[in-house]
Amino acid sequence: MGKEIKGIFFDLGGVLVGDSSSAFFRETSKRFNTTPGKVKKIIQNEENSLEKGQETTLQFWVHVCKKLQIKCPSQKTLLTLLTKPYEKHVKINRKTLKLVQELRQNYPVGIISNTVKEHSIINKKRGLFENFDIVLLSHDV
Repeated sequence: MGKEIKGIFFDLGGVLVGDSSSAFFRETSKRFNTTPGKVKKIIQNEENSLEKGQETTLQFWVHVCKKLQIKCPSQKTLLTLLTKPYEKHVKINRKTLKLVQELRQNYPVGIISNTVKEHSIINKKRGLFENFDIVLLSHDV
């Protein structure tokens, strides 16, 4: 007896949507008046708690600012650092989305991702998650 496909999962970042990390690190480093490399290193060390939903966005940015040894910008600015570059630079991969829609006619299809709440809100507003039977996002689980 052959193995039966029970369902298919897709990753979000770099598969269903583009990667905005270069633009994000570049724009954030300008805001913090430092280098993209320094921002990237610190954020990659700090982002795990944010992706797991264990801290708020503001708590995350306070930790980043402390590590950078800088005064934090306003809360309003901090809250847009994750959203503006993502909205501007991240596009849905239409070919992959079409594949999802075709596969969904015959199989349960899910999406899984290490992501942050702000990006999920943007993708939900875009209607992206409506194309999936199961949505598993790190900050929710």
